[in-house]
Amino acid sequence: EMIEDGLRDIMDEYLPADIVSGEWNTVKFSGYLRMNFMINPEGIDFENDSRDEILDKLTEKAKAIYEFKEKMIDPFILRQIEKFEMLRVVDSEWMHHLHAMDYLREGIQLRAYGQKDPLLEYKHEAHKMFFEMESTVRRKTLERLFRVQVVREEIKEKKPLPRANEMIHAEHSAPRR
Repeated sequence: EMIEDGLRDIMDEYLPADIVSGEWNTVKFSGYLRMNFMINPEGIDFENDSRDEILDKLTEKAKAIYEFKEKMIDPFILRQIEKFEMLRVVDSEWMHHLHAMDYLREGIQLRAYGQKDPLLEYKHEAHKMFFEMESTVRRKTLERLFRVQVVREEIKEKKPLPRANEMIHAEHSAPRR
């Protein structure tokens, strides 16, 4: 569900519903999908498919890629990575949101000069900002999860130091008392 919602948010940015499909920036959108989701958009007809059909095809491709990732990474480790990335993004975006709310609170009184109720304007803007933050968290978390790669570290066997090195060290060390 998060994949579909995230892709819908991204489509709203690159393929807006209020713009005719011929005017969509499909080249930039395709590049974004390749870079952040490892999705190859070939087979998607941006000119003739509806937004829902495009979303369905992208969701299917994204889920297939993530299922492959789940097979390559131990499920316990992948769940830990998901939690870590989600918390990291939420923490960062929440801090940005709080700073933005401070700026909003400082400047909201100017709306009174425009004959608007500052409290209603503050509520409206805060609500809008929260949903934008929520969308950003979803998008950034998905981007990070799709780009994550686990590298297995090989454990090297430790070899004992040669006896000669120990003796040299012992000769130059201070005497023990």
